[in-house]
Amino acid sequence: MTAHAAAAAPPAPAPAGRQRPMADLALDEALMRLAAVPRLLVALDFDGTIGPIEERPWMVVPDPLAVAAMVELAAAPGTTVAVVSARSLADLSRQLGPVPGARLLGSYGAEDDAGPIGMSDAESRRWAQLAVAFERLAVAHERAWVERKALGVAFHARGVPEPEALLARAVEAASDVRGAHVMCGNHVVEAVVRPVSKATAVDALSRRATADAVLYAGDDHADEAVFVALGAADLGIHVGRGPTAAGRTLPDPAALGGLLTRLARLRAQFTVGTTPEDLDHAR
Repeated sequence: MTAHAAAAAPPAPAPAGRQRPMADLALDEALMRLAAVPRLLVALDFDGTIGPIEERPWMVVPDPLAVAAMVELAAAPGTTVAVVSARSLADLSRQLGPVPGARLLGSYGAEDDAGPIGMSDAESRRWAQLAVAFERLAVAHERAWVERKALGVAFHARGVPEPEALLARAVEAASDVRGAHVMCGNHVVEAVVRPVSKATAVDALSRRATADAVLYAGDDHADEAVFVALGAADLGIHVGRGPTAAGRTLPDPAALGGLLTRLARLRAQFTVGTTPEDLDHAR
């Protein structure tokens, strides 16, 4: 995730008579810098980022403005768009719907369109042990439920009153399964049978695209490793509340949709021969 010399056409100025807050101006300047690079990677989480967090995953509806901007960005020269989700690839594809030109990666980036993931015998046994452990815990709590994924099992407690103690028990139950890798998210505990990382997936996407800069947006603990790994030319955006290593924060998926729309419009003005200094003079 390194930066090189950049090029882009000057962005359209803000309407006369309107002044943006300083924070908005700084973010807009960051977007202009991203729009200027020859090769850009836009990578996004799904739940809580493109769409809101819901009690059940199948209830999530992606923000239409964000999806439209993703399509527009994916069609722009030198631009790679990807969604990197903890969901299985099949579930992500079904819930997001068609986004022409975008790459979809499930299971924290371990699943892509190359084909289904296989598990070793040891991993299959580990997966079964995790499923049993979580099911035993969920059966005593009406609104808790278990989700089976390609490489792991997730214990969901969204909607459970005061879920902290229950989630702690889920962590303990998963930790008792030898070789399991436990991750905590927003009212969910997920245990996978092998190490997975969104940061590794985004880095691989960046290298494959030979990206000069990366924009990554996410909302949960699993996204923080990506934010930490981003370079000086990149932009990390945390969607929602809470502490984060991201450089910028937006309140919700609708706000991210607006930001992506702005970036798509700036990116559409991309022309070889305009330098980042030209952007400074054009503002």
